[in-house]
Amino acid sequence: EKELPLMAQLDHTNILKIHNVSSDKGKYFFVTDEVYQDKEAYQNLAQFVSENKLDEEVIYDLLMQVASALDYAHEQGLTHMGLK
Repeated sequence: EKELPLMAQLDHTNILKIHNVSSDKGKYFFVTDEVYQDKEAYQNLAQFVSENKLDEEVIYDLLMQVASALDYAHEQGLTHMGLK
């Protein structure tokens, strides 16, 4: 909960931008950018993995994107309490 204001300040290519955070009865709601690629919704990682062959180059690229985002978040003072 204390990290929510910090999360909203993150500005990184591999981190979804959060514009507002609200809560009701212990549940949190995030207002984020819509994410589209070529007029179609992006897939989440689970969908991408299930629908694509993951050769070494693709796996490397995915891991570098995740590592870049985590490095940036750590530099901003955030820890990943249960990476999702």
